[in-house]
Amino acid sequence: MKYEKAVDTVRTNGLNLQHVSKEFRNDINIGKFAVKHDGLSAKFLSDNLKKNIDVATAAVREDGLALKYLDKSISSNMHIVRRAVRQNERAVAFVDKNLLENKDNVIELIKSNGLVIEYLDKKYSNNKELVLKAVEQNGMALGKVNDEMLRDKEIVETAVKQNGYALKFTGLSFRSDKKLVLNAVACCGIVSQFIATELLDDSEVMLAAALSYPDAILFAGNKVKSDKGVAEKIVAIDGRAIRNFSQEIMDSEKIVQIAVENDGMALEFTSVKLRNQKNIVLSAIKSNGLALRYASTDMKNNYDIVLNAVSQNGLALQFASETLKDNYDIVLAAFKNDQKCLIYTTLRMRDILKI
Repeated sequence: MKYEKAVDTVRTNGLNLQHVSKEFRNDINIGKFAVKHDGLSAKFLSDNLKKNIDVATAAVREDGLALKYLDKSISSNMHIVRRAVRQNERAVAFVDKNLLENKDNVIELIKSNGLVIEYLDKKYSNNKELVLKAVEQNGMALGKVNDEMLRDKEIVETAVKQNGYALKFTGLSFRSDKKLVLNAVACCGIVSQFIATELLDDSEVMLAAALSYPDAILFAGNKVKSDKGVAEKIVAIDGRAIRNFSQEIMDSEKIVQIAVENDGMALEFTSVKLRNQKNIVLSAIKSNGLALRYASTDMKNNYDIVLNAVSQNGLALQFASETLKDNYDIVLAAFKNDQKCLIYTTLRMRDILKI
């Protein structure tokens, strides 16, 4: 195999390094190409390249687990080890044991990737100082610590501050703590699914959650789902979130108006009465012409409504009444917006438009 062929082979798939000659597996350029594509191709490097700092760095940057296949001199190199653990916390299993006897080195690794706490010796994973550093770097490390640490307020608060979703791993006492929960849901609304039941009916908490994650209302209690103040604020940022509220909210003309102005497709989740109300439907199709799909039969046959819809999105013609699909002005307006609309009109109109 020629050199150029070997280069192309490993560039395509780093693991192809195993199929090239020993001479090429000792070539620094070919070695770099291989590990940059797949760090685990380090397994097939020559012994000489397994000691090379540049090649090793490239390998662990792509896949921290490549450390397994590199020379011992590399697994004791703190600079490279730190890169490996940052990329994959499980790489710590291949770090020189002498390096891990030094607490300062362990702290550096934790600062690189807090999740490494799960794979460290118990003398470290049971150490509050180190656990704090872990959750400070990555709140999700809270899910990797023992029960004693999970009961520690300082550790829990630090984890939740870094990543609200860490609340998932805590006990009921923390998930009932309104202040802590507010901090969590404000940046990670989806974690509201794990909070205490009484807080699911707390408008302040669920509003904070929904502002971060509108569908958090799915997890709310009936009181919040019927709270017009909460609904108005949420549908203003995500119209379709109206589907998660009570029927009373979906029947509210004021709230529906706000929802369809934000996202016309929210019309789908409103009452039959409002889908037949011209001002509501008009707001919806001005936001998104395709919302005509959810309008009442009467609205689909309303000239003004359909004209506005197809002017906003020509493909809305497909939802117009059969009568208006054969209307020259309607079809022309749709055609000007999107010529693909013609598949929805009549043969007569295509002939008139000479298309």
